[in-house]
Amino acid sequence: MEYPKRTSQHIKESRSFKALNASLPDEWILRYVTERDYGLDCILEIPLGERVVGWLFGAQVKSTAKMDWREDGTGVLTGIKCSTANYWLGLPFPIILFLYVESENKVFLANARQQCRRRYDDLLRQATTSFTFTRRIDLDDEDAADLIAIIMFKEQSFDRFGSALKSLLVSVESHVDFIERHWERDFFLEVSFEALVFFSAFCDSLSAVADFVALKQAFESSVPRIDKLIKQDQSDFHHSSWLLHEGTLARSLRLLAREYVEILRLAHKNVAEEEFSFWLSRDWLLANYCTRSESQDAIDLACKRIESLG
Repeated sequence: MEYPKRTSQHIKESRSFKALNASLPDEWILRYVTERDYGLDCILEIPLGERVVGWLFGAQVKSTAKMDWREDGTGVLTGIKCSTANYWLGLPFPIILFLYVESENKVFLANARQQCRRRYDDLLRQATTSFTFTRRIDLDDEDAADLIAIIMFKEQSFDRFGSALKSLLVSVESHVDFIERHWERDFFLEVSFEALVFFSAFCDSLSAVADFVALKQAFESSVPRIDKLIKQDQSDFHHSSWLLHEGTLARSLRLLAREYVEILRLAHKNVAEEEFSFWLSRDWLLANYCTRSESQDAIDLACKRIESLG
């Protein structure tokens, strides 16, 4: 007489999901996907305090008996279908790949979409691809939840990144002109409305690009929000009829200028080197411009001009 079988693969899947559940913060919301054969096992949501605001990411859960960690602390999981990776790239939210290593009873994690972009040639030419995990990044680490939030923030800025970077690259000269022009003006003068709008657009583009490239660096304090600047200005100058004084703008530019070129360099490298094949497919104008000497020359010249300001 035949009965359903509980295979070793089913047992491994159950173990990996139990380990994932046990490692997630209690306040996170986990929703299982009923149709799991297409590369998505569950959708997780991170509340902001007590507010549920739709901060979602998808998850695929894998397991392995043992991971062969290299000397640099990284390990590779092979055999992921390229069709699955393509599916992840097309989804409208971040994807975290979780890996349960049975011998260590730990769940490790990787930013799936970023690695898909960086292995885009594999997706075009192969049936399967591999993903890299870092041994120090597992869900038992006290910083794991923060890292996942950073990955989400990074990937949610993806849709704005390409157009924002193009805007920055073609406007390098005018942006540096603006920084120089307002570097040491009379602190008590009013910033013109036109200059305020220009600065706001500049910060919006720079913020979108910084969010995408800054997984290991925090640029949040360097790229100001205009509403916060205006509020701070009114607190400092007690002049409610003026939106912004040159003194407030100058202080902000001094903070921003230190990171401006570094943000451009990281973004330029991302497109021209780290994810070139992907960007060539998605936005060939941006990809080709980033490989041309004039784009790098513009960034180098901006660096020299800003350094000369002291």
